[in-house]
Amino acid sequence: MSQTILNVVEANTQLALAQRDLQTEQDARKAVTSDLEAAKVEHAEELQKLKDQHSQEISDASGNHAKEVTKLSDELEKLKTDLADSVSEVERLKDESKSADDKAAEIVGQAGGEAVEVADDSAGGTPKTKTPEEIQAAYAEQRKIEGSAAKHAYWVKNIAPFEK
Repeated sequence: MSQTILNVVEANTQLALAQRDLQTEQDARKAVTSDLEAAKVEHAEELQKLKDQHSQEISDASGNHAKEVTKLSDELEKLKTDLADSVSEVERLKDESKSADDKAAEIVGQAGGEAVEVADDSAGGTPKTKTPEEIQAAYAEQRKIEGSAAKHAYWVKNIAPFEK
């Protein structure tokens, strides 16, 4: 019987040690679980702060982008208007130049000379340049013409635009 009692005492001692180890493990598990829950809460708060910060930054960037696009669009419209105004001004000046050429031809005609048609360079009428040989040939042709007004008219049309 003494062996049985010793076995029971030994079993109770081992049981007490196992219960103590179990309690230690349970306490450690509770501590780890508590730390894990605290970390989850902390990270959730940090994550929410980052989400809020990024949302605000995206919203600000989007608003700034929209403002910049509007500004550039307004500048583009202004440039288009300026271009249209410039084109209109060029057309007006072309019309004034043509009417001045017509008046000059009329005055020359009234003074007893021949009216000279001025070629429109933009229409590809008169070449923009002549070689020195072509200019000399034009002078030779001019010498053959009789009458100072006719010679002058020939010079204005065929020689003067090409001399530098």
